[in-house]
Amino acid sequence: MKQLNILILTDIHYIGRADHVCAIEDRKANLGLELVERVLNSVDIGDIDLILLLGDLVDNGNATGAKEDMEALYTVLKATGKPVIVAPGNHDPNPQVVLDIFNDHEGLHDIDGYQIISFVDEYNEWDEADRCMSKMERVLSQVDANMPVIVLQHNPIYPHIDSTYPYNLKNADDIIKFYKDKGVLLSISGHVHWGISTRLRDDVGYLTCPALCERPYRYTILSLNGKEYDVKEYKLVLDEYGLSDLHIHTGYAYCSKNMDIEQTINRMEEFGIRKIGFTDHAGQLYVSGEDYWSGRFVNEPDIIQKNKNTPLNRMDKYRQEMDKYRSDKVLVGLEVEVDCNGNLTLLEEDLHGWDILIGAVHYLPKRFEIKPKEGFMWANECLLSKGVHILAHPFRYFIRNKLEIPKDLYKPLAELLAYYKVAVELNYHTNDNDAEFFAICIENNVPISLGSDAHSLYEVGLFSRHLSLLEQIYPMDRISEILY
Repeated sequence: MKQLNILILTDIHYIGRADHVCAIEDRKANLGLELVERVLNSVDIGDIDLILLLGDLVDNGNATGAKEDMEALYTVLKATGKPVIVAPGNHDPNPQVVLDIFNDHEGLHDIDGYQIISFVDEYNEWDEADRCMSKMERVLSQVDANMPVIVLQHNPIYPHIDSTYPYNLKNADDIIKFYKDKGVLLSISGHVHWGISTRLRDDVGYLTCPALCERPYRYTILSLNGKEYDVKEYKLVLDEYGLSDLHIHTGYAYCSKNMDIEQTINRMEEFGIRKIGFTDHAGQLYVSGEDYWSGRFVNEPDIIQKNKNTPLNRMDKYRQEMDKYRSDKVLVGLEVEVDCNGNLTLLEEDLHGWDILIGAVHYLPKRFEIKPKEGFMWANECLLSKGVHILAHPFRYFIRNKLEIPKDLYKPLAELLAYYKVAVELNYHTNDNDAEFFAICIENNVPISLGSDAHSLYEVGLFSRHLSLLEQIYPMDRISEILY
């Protein structure tokens, strides 16, 4: 039996289009959909086999628009291509509505030989949950005692939670006995926002997963290997590391999805990021989208000068608006490239006055089309020699152009970075990274800058994958030693 890796999300309490206001301040219901996107982009989704949703997907299932919010969650999760199993909660709409939206059903799901059973429990007007014992007996009578059995529900069964609010199922004692008799391996619940680590009773494991909707925005990954399992809890707020995100775009970028300056600053505070840097594409502030995406501004650099006194030149507007937000925590700069003459894609008068300049190789001059390795090193040295502070997403040029990444350039590029005293960026936006290259940079005393390269708000300060890579090559308790 193969290992099954399961991502578990619970208590999202999402409010998007719903005509409802959450009365609980700690419950960041308006961020629900974004929090899900952050989780999906924090894990290696290729390693995930199944997604479990343990209820309270929305904050008020009876509100107008709540169904649309549920559908928005489904759309994002469906895009992963992974199967999803749902156990509706007390805040959700009618359970059948939930199951229909997610194309799911109550009861037995056979996932690669693992028998995963979801239960839809009944709630009264006081939010007390109860389960029909005959239904449970009917569902569990289908299981093969020789195969692992995992049960799901919104409310926890065990341990007992002493509270005036009804957390446990009313007939929890009967269910505990039933789970024991049926040889259940693991019972998984949500509902208790602080979460409770796995407790063992009568050889049955009881796991209560924490809520996604409250800081530090936690989620769970369960790995099943036959009748053995491992549970790991993760969080989206990584404030203990004092991280900075120095590569963030704004609505000025042609490639922006939903970027908003004030909302970005809010995300900095919400997700424990120490400092951010707004660094929009300089080329996009001078030329049309067509002339940028075609690389014309690199091969015909005079176009920037020609556009100087036209509405396409938005550089002054960008600088003036960004200056309103500038502070010791909010840096303002640009992402610059080099043209075919080896000059920065910046007018002379716009070269100075920035907090930070990030150099990037998105395009090479046409003369390098048949010798991209040579052109790549030429462009990088031009950038590094002209005073950029950080080299963005190294080697992404090869990934974007479906070329093999030249590992023989790892050491030469690291040595160039060290010579010019420029930091190297670790960046996962439409990008992948090789720990070997960053280890070589560290050996050459090249600082590492973390960049989300955010084009959507959910990407701001999203550094779980960055830290996972650095953990492979450097002690995490000393991580500040190598960061820019």
